[in-house]
Amino acid sequence: MWKSDIAEAYRMCPMHPLWQVKQAVRNDGEYYIDRANCFGSSASFAIFVSVNSLIAWIAKKDRGVTSLITYVDDSSGPSITTDKLFYNPYDVELPSAQVALLRLWDELGIPHKPKKQIHGSPLPIIGINVDPNALSFTLPDLVHTRLVTELETWTSPSSSRFRLCRWQRLGGWINWALNVYPDLRPCLNAFYSKIAGKSQSSLYVRINNDVRNDFLWALSMLKLLPPVRLLHSLTWTQAEADVTVLFCDACPKGMGFWLPESSAGFYCPTPHGAPPLIYYVEALCVLAALTHCCSSMKAHQKLLIYTDNSNVVDIFSSLRCRPEFNAIIKLAVTRRVQSQVDLRVLHVPGDMNAVADAISRDEFGRASTLAASLSVPGLTIDNFPYPLPTSTKLFQPPQSSLGATQK
Repeated sequence: MWKSDIAEAYRMCPMHPLWQVKQAVRNDGEYYIDRANCFGSSASFAIFVSVNSLIAWIAKKDRGVTSLITYVDDSSGPSITTDKLFYNPYDVELPSAQVALLRLWDELGIPHKPKKQIHGSPLPIIGINVDPNALSFTLPDLVHTRLVTELETWTSPSSSRFRLCRWQRLGGWINWALNVYPDLRPCLNAFYSKIAGKSQSSLYVRINNDVRNDFLWALSMLKLLPPVRLLHSLTWTQAEADVTVLFCDACPKGMGFWLPESSAGFYCPTPHGAPPLIYYVEALCVLAALTHCCSSMKAHQKLLIYTDNSNVVDIFSSLRCRPEFNAIIKLAVTRRVQSQVDLRVLHVPGDMNAVADAISRDEFGRASTLAASLSVPGLTIDNFPYPLPTSTKLFQPPQSSLGATQK
């Protein structure tokens, strides 16, 4: 990988004379007109990006730097190790694509400095180690250690509250780390609910048990999660699935799923005290199907699960949900990571989900008949254990100090 950086990036953009009068800078009692794009304006970023986008377009279309990647003032790309050219101004050999970009910058009068023009493998780009040979993204060891230390601070019994600005800073930090560890997303579900609607940065916000438990889970996952490997992260099609749990369904009475490939169905009654939300039970059914398959699948095999509940598809795809459903998502991620199974959850229309629907309603005879009509004879149905302890505490409405229930 190679990376080049523009020096004093915003300042390379001259401003219109009618705008320059608005950029008066006072120094030692005298006022001076700033003729260049300054860092303090809310439009400075957009102005520079519009200019640099045009420069990147020229580099790609006119100078042959086809694999150019641009992030604000950082430009990077991959290159063959032996494909280098001599760059006279720095008296050094650099990747040919990097030399082509630097020569374009020189032609356009764009400033740059030698220490910011680097290349290697792996190479840190916007704080993430990029390895073009392993096709992986990883956090530098020091950054990883700092993130772990910060999460340990938040989960410490001695930590009870932090100012809102620190909550927001940690949220941005974790979001940046999601580039490397996208499976950590569930640890932010309760986090954002806790600070929703708050805007006063100096306000103290208490850490509740949900946030603390989510961060404890994140700490345990950081020990297990591999780096993002592009070959394993690419989207795969339904036809490429190694195992297909074709249908999952649930009703207030129970849950059921079946595997047409093995003519096997599975049923579990809904336990007493389970939340009276079909959305919750449907998600549990998907978790049960995942748990069942992970025990027999090999590492890096692809698992495809269908459900007729679009909300369940959304939360398993985005890993974003209401805090009370977060335990299901966290457990699903943990089991998938431990078994190194790739999972996709897709939607299927309800009328194509009749077998799983019959199993969930404890109508096993009808399920066998329906399966036979789909050329899957001899359906056997067994019980499966409830995949998650039920807690109705999360679903209780909050109580006011006077004892009245708030909606």
